[in-house]
Amino acid sequence: MLHTMKADRCFSPSIIAVAFCAFAIVMGCSRAAPAGKQSSSETATLNAECNQGMYLACSSLGTKYLAGTEVAKDDSRAPALFQRSCDGGNAQGCALLGLMYQMGWRGLPKDIARALQLYRTACDGGGNMGCYNLGALHETGNGVAQDAAIAVSLYQRACDGGSFRGCAKLGWMYWNADQLAEDRARAARLFRRVCDGGDARGCSFLAPRTHLVKELRRTKHAQSRSFDPGAMEAMPKAALC
Repeated sequence: MLHTMKADRCFSPSIIAVAFCAFAIVMGCSRAAPAGKQSSSETATLNAECNQGMYLACSSLGTKYLAGTEVAKDDSRAPALFQRSCDGGNAQGCALLGLMYQMGWRGLPKDIARALQLYRTACDGGGNMGCYNLGALHETGNGVAQDAAIAVSLYQRACDGGSFRGCAKLGWMYWNADQLAEDRARAARLFRRVCDGGDARGCSFLAPRTHLVKELRRTKHAQSRSFDPGAMEAMPKAALC
């Protein structure tokens, strides 16, 4: 039986952690532009595509206005673009708007019920960020009844959709379940998947647990790809979101 355990900072479902991780993934390490700076050709292209009904472009443009990347920050335009993207069926737009309502960011009222609705829409539309953030709310009982089983199912959906964040969080929950051998083996496979994908979270988890590496080598999953513990040690050890 899975239940919520105290996690380290890398796997924390806290509001701050969810917010930082989600926006870091979408925005990257972009730098704010000075007020009044002219839009780049990329921004102009995104604006044209958004106006033509290409709703992923609306979401991407919204992140630029939110971060002040190549354009001056505009706290009102960003959520409007996310809403337009979401209304057009883009899951990323729904998830980002949900995060803004969850946090009460940039002038929007804090509205967990609205955030839940947007995350569900995003998740049902195939958006990994929506599934992950919805899972975090169920795990912590933020706006909904705390339910680890629902959280696990949502993290699994995010993981199945290609989210290494989802796989890492799922692995952490299995690792801290009831310490059953099968749960820990499943967790190890999930962290191996994350590490193989180039995400330092999985490598950082496996590095001090060399017995897991040896066990994974005996499995069909581990044999499917070469695994070099030395390469694992070379990965950055800082917790990544």
